Amino acid sequence: MSMTRRQFVAGAACAALALHSRILKGESAMKEITLAPLPYADDALAPTISAKTISFH
Repeated sequence: MSMTRRQFVAGAACAALALHSRILKGESAMKEITLAPLPYADDALAPTISAKTISFH
């Protein structure tokens, strides 16, 4: 089943309006993502990736 350009634009416009209305209501557009800690030390990849780089990523 293929979608026409008109159907795509209409769907995208509806999605944008829904997102915009949530933002106007003060709701967050995205949910916060929490990652588990790494299973190794920050300096475990030291020759290639510094501990400083690992710490903020």
